[in-house]
Amino acid sequence: MKDVIKTLWREEVAAWNVITRDHMGIPESVMRDHGMSAWDVIAFQDSGMEAHLEEANKQLEILFQASPQTPRAAIWHTSLSYGALYLTLDEAEDELSSLQTLMLVASKRGSVLALIGKIDEKEVLISMGRKALATAGANALHAENRAMKADVFAWLDAHMKNFKSMDKAAEAIAGKIAPIAFRTARAWVGEWKKLRSAGTT
Repeated sequence: MKDVIKTLWREEVAAWNVITRDHMGIPESVMRDHGMSAWDVIAFQDSGMEAHLEEANKQLEILFQASPQTPRAAIWHTSLSYGALYLTLDEAEDELSSLQTLMLVASKRGSVLALIGKIDEKEVLISMGRKALATAGANALHAENRAMKADVFAWLDAHMKNFKSMDKAAEAIAGKIAPIAFRTARAWVGEWKKLRSAGTT
C-alpha cells in the first residue's frame, strides 16, 4: 500500500505543478518559497503569534501577485493543497490518513481547475480513476486497521496490568505488537482504557 500512496502522491504533485506553472503562470521559485503560505496563515490565525501571521499573509500576497489574472480562491486552495501534500509526505506514518488526504487534494484540484476554466473531460476521468483507487485502498486499510485494533485490544486485555502507564503500554505496542506508530498506539490504548472503564467488553 505504501507504494500506491507514493505513486499517487507523485502524480498529485506533478498535476499541481502543471496547474501552477502552465495554467496560472506562477514561477517554480515562487511556488517553492511561498507555495504553502495559505497553510501558514491558517496555522497562525488563532495562535496569538501576530508577527508570524503578518509574515504568512505577506508570503500569501506574493503568491497572489505572481498570478494576478488567477482568481484568489484558486490560488488559496492551491496553496492549501501544497501544504497538505508536503505535510502528508513529512508525516506519512498513517496510510489511511495519507490516502484520505490525497483524495481530498485530488478533489480540490478539480475545483481549482474549474475556477480557472481549465477542466476538461479527460482530467475529470483521470481524477475519478485516482479517487476510485484511493477509495479502494482506504476501504482495505479500514478493514485492516479494525482487525489490527481488535488484536491490540485483546493484547491489552491480557497485558495492560504489566504496565504502569498508558505511554509504556503504547511503547510496547508500537512497531512490536502491531506495525503502527507510537502516536497511533497511544490513541488506541486510550480508547481501550475508556471502553474498559465504561465496562464495555
